[in-house]
Amino acid sequence: GSASPAPASRTSTGQTPLFKTSVDLVSVSARVRDSRGRPVRNLSRGDFQVFERGRERPIVDFRASDPGPVSLAILFDVSGSMRGEAQMGAGRGAVESILSWIEPAGDELALFSFDKDLREEVGFTSDPARIRAGLSQLTALGQTSLYDAIARTAATLGDRPSPRRAVVVITDGVDTSSML
Repeated sequence: GSASPAPASRTSTGQTPLFKTSVDLVSVSARVRDSRGRPVRNLSRGDFQVFERGRERPIVDFRASDPGPVSLAILFDVSGSMRGEAQMGAGRGAVESILSWIEPAGDELALFSFDKDLREEVGFTSDPARIRAGLSQLTALGQTSLYDAIARTAATLGDRPSPRRAVVVITDGVDTSSML
């Protein structure tokens, strides 16, 4: 259950003391996306208005927290356990979701596949169509060297110019053949 606040204690005169509070500064976070769901970048204080009960309030401090483009390596499991259309379809759907959030003007992606071996299917590109084309060519067969593939893919990100780098792994199972 939830606790209710304790009643204010009475003073020696029998009156309940009153406390007043006020708020001088309210923090507001905003994420702005265009009609296709992509992030809108490079906004300034002048692009926003804040209203309280119909009255415009000044924006005291404005900071954009988006540090810039991202380099993203998609690592797709094509081992035998991913052979079924349900598994491959779910994996492709996850990649499509990722592609919908990418900003082609600055972000870059690469598509790697792995089973026992790691393959670069599509090198780093800002063109989601190239990733989709590479994704459509994937077929599943073989053992799963998950840990080896993650380590080698992460190493390729070390040379990318973006300070924001990530490996996204699309897999259904556990490692069966890594050396690491």
